[in-house]
Amino acid sequence: MNAIAQRALKGEKLTDVLIIDFHVHLASRWTGMHMVVSDPYEMVRRALAVGVSKLVVFGAIQPDMRHTNDMVAELARRYPDHVIGFATVNPYQVDMAEEVRRCFDELGLRGVKLHSLHDSEHSPAPIASYREEWDGLFAFLAQRKAPVLYHGIVSEDMIRSWPQVPFVQAHGVSDVEGMRRLARYPNYHVDTASTQNPAWAVSRAVQILGPERVLWGTDAPLDDFAQRLGVVLDSGLPEAEIRQILGLNAARLLQLQP
Repeated sequence: MNAIAQRALKGEKLTDVLIIDFHVHLASRWTGMHMVVSDPYEMVRRALAVGVSKLVVFGAIQPDMRHTNDMVAELARRYPDHVIGFATVNPYQVDMAEEVRRCFDELGLRGVKLHSLHDSEHSPAPIASYREEWDGLFAFLAQRKAPVLYHGIVSEDMIRSWPQVPFVQAHGVSDVEGMRRLARYPNYHVDTASTQNPAWAVSRAVQILGPERVLWGTDAPLDDFAQRLGVVLDSGLPEAEIRQILGLNAARLLQLQP
């Protein structure tokens, strides 16, 4: 067991380790789903209590995307040293590039979360048909060198066509086939968020992609910060690689100052 894991097991807060959670939903009450915590401010306090340095927070797809992006920005204003806001958009509702431009320039958000639409059979048009809207969004993000965290919806063609955009597949450490297929693209990354994945899923992702393309994420408030931290600490990886996964890789994609 590495020294970082030994210290954590003793209850020590890892203040010398940069820990960035790259996958955090804006806490609220979700119908039909258990939340570890439903208050966003309590969620941030719990993260800080276990030594998380920063949280990448985004809203959920809902009828008014501008409103949910505004709520994320408010949380980031409340915790400017600890919360990094991501915009959430979809082409059925808004001009994605313009909404993201507003979120970046007016609200101070730093990236984008894209999520599959669960009721796609009733969508007004196939998601792939919005090529002009997707290209407008990715052109803006390429200019800003801003990352995209995605759950479904992003295709291999998008990753290949926009090498300047860092793409991070949510729950990607569980997608072995996807990692092997997309490993050829240097702008492809994965996060560790997955309720069921064991510690060896993290080391397997490192074997496929290298330690520089795996980012720590919890899926909070659907999961617990401490438990998900333990999955990485118990992975058997060297300390230097654990530090990369827990925060240094995210800091690089987010263009944070060292």
